[in-house]
Amino acid sequence: MTAIRVFLYEFVTGGGCWSLSNPQPPGGTLLTEGTAMLQSLACDLLAVGNLELHVLADSRLAPFWPEGSWAHEVNGGSDERRLLLSLAESCDMTLVIAPEFDELLLTRCQWVASVGGTLLTPNVNFVALAANKQKLADYLHAAGLPVPRSVALRNGEPLPRNFPFPAVLKPIDGAGSLAVQLVRTATELREYRSSRQSWRLEMFQPGTAASVSVLCGPQQNLVLLPGQQLLTKDGQFNYLGGTWPLAVGDQERAAKLATRVALALPATCGYIGIDLVLGPAGDGSDDVVIEVNPRLTTSYVGLRQLTRTNLAAAMLRVAEGLPVTVTWHDQALTYHVADMPLGDHTCIG
Repeated sequence: MTAIRVFLYEFVTGGGCWSLSNPQPPGGTLLTEGTAMLQSLACDLLAVGNLELHVLADSRLAPFWPEGSWAHEVNGGSDERRLLLSLAESCDMTLVIAPEFDELLLTRCQWVASVGGTLLTPNVNFVALAANKQKLADYLHAAGLPVPRSVALRNGEPLPRNFPFPAVLKPIDGAGSLAVQLVRTATELREYRSSRQSWRLEMFQPGTAASVSVLCGPQQNLVLLPGQQLLTKDGQFNYLGGTWPLAVGDQERAAKLATRVALALPATCGYIGIDLVLGPAGDGSDDVVIEVNPRLTTSYVGLRQLTRTNLAAAMLRVAEGLPVTVTWHDQALTYHVADMPLGDHTCIG
């Protein structure tokens, strides 16, 4: 039987940083998280069997790809685009992991589509919607889903009158907690706005920051085990890691709301991450949707340690419209980004 050819692209490890205005070698937590996501997913894909896996590799990085995969070296921005287009065209399916800001994720999904490639991650239309936080919030609100009160801001425009503080200021197209800031007064808001052109200002929502990953496909949206996000308490909400499971009641609330979100969104395939805040009301009436990540998230690294099921295999089956059941170990897990071990990812068959 001919092996399935899969192209797994991750922006930070795959040479995407060459395309930035200041193309420094990748580093810091972005590299840690990017490497962990790629290694985890690559390892699980290889464990599926009868699969030929291709990745891009920034030439400035030490070897990071799992044994058994094909690594294609990227020596510059033109190299990255050329190789991505070639592999997306020649492989049976492509998975794209990249930040949403500056349309980095959207552009690479468009490259795949331009050569007739098959995405096993959210499609161009889905990414275009989810990557714009204000557009997504308006879409979800129109679908009857709870989202924080918000307003879109551009530099030079007057501040909204009577908007309640504290509030959270974030880029319209941000990724994760990049440039996110808690603002307590209109004066603080003026100070932070000057650094970017387009912003979203939303009411601060007290409660538990929860994350729910969903495997999407034509026949089902498979909701995975909800967890809690660990965030810094300095007003910047930097992602520190995650912990599972939530309390039973909170699990049910998070899964129920995430199911509604996935059903309301345009049809797509692959892994998405839905960020929620579970409010203080035990009946879920204060719960809100914060954003949808149209890509694999770092939660995958933790979830794969909690399941008896190969999540990559499950993702493939869901995308094919086949029935899937995921089973979980009866255990708790907390992981921290700073402690992520690189190059040590046990494959789950």
